[in-house]
Amino acid sequence: MLKSLSKILKESCRSEDILARWGGDEFIILLPKTDILGTREIIKRIERKMQEFSSGEVPLNISLGYSTKDRPSVSIESVIREAEDSMKKKKLIESKQFSHTIIASIAKKLKEKSFDSDEITGRRKKLALNLGKALKLSVQEMENLSLLAEYHDIGKVAIKKNILIKKSKLAENEWQMLHMHPETGYRIAKSSTKLAHIADEILAHHEHWDGNGYPYHIRGTKIPVNSRIIAIVEAYNAMVEGRSYKKPVSTDVALKELKKNARKQFDPHIVSKFIEVMQHQEKNLSLFN
Repeated sequence: MLKSLSKILKESCRSEDILARWGGDEFIILLPKTDILGTREIIKRIERKMQEFSSGEVPLNISLGYSTKDRPSVSIESVIREAEDSMKKKKLIESKQFSHTIIASIAKKLKEKSFDSDEITGRRKKLALNLGKALKLSVQEMENLSLLAEYHDIGKVAIKKNILIKKSKLAENEWQMLHMHPETGYRIAKSSTKLAHIADEILAHHEHWDGNGYPYHIRGTKIPVNSRIIAIVEAYNAMVEGRSYKKPVSTDVALKELKKNARKQFDPHIVSKFIEVMQHQEKNLSLFN
């Protein structure tokens, strides 16, 4: 990324301009005999090239600050300091918006790789929220659950598409790669202002009630409640909708399987509540029909 950024900056500058690395991921450009209007024009040129470069799968962001030395009495140190302050202020304003853009871009790429449609995501979220409501979760827990239902598998973006859609049994090394996605998702979430507060729930959504899940084999109520909810909803969806390697089953069969794995893979109380919710939905649907 730094090489790409350096190339963009060089292409945007004039032959007399001086470009240099300034710290870890920062650059400084000295623009000889350039007033404020000329500086702004160069900044616009850089921003246009950045937009062109960022039209791919994952956008690239840059925060630009500037200052001018328009009097001999002004020191170069104060000009650099003012430019840095300008850059930091702009970075604070833009960082939240860009974080959301990155997450949306990653989520879109994951849907393309796994064929997970908006319709499937919507059904999963509705099921999770109905269950959360039945469990009397707080408003904050419900908001977190809504996000978790949408982004819990975001770490799968790092897994090859042929593994995600493979119809035959996964090889051992492929399972190992798949089992890394909660930790990858955790790291992605931690770097995002939108998802940082649910990073631990993303990390734990494949943990089992009896401690035989992954990645850290935590058990029981040490697993965040929203992670326990998503584990049940995901398992149910996988059964009734089917997967590339497995045919779908009926609601009754799926609920029996969840009940069978209560106290092992799933929280028994939440399984019981989920079955109540599904039976209530089936009853209402029958009355409506």
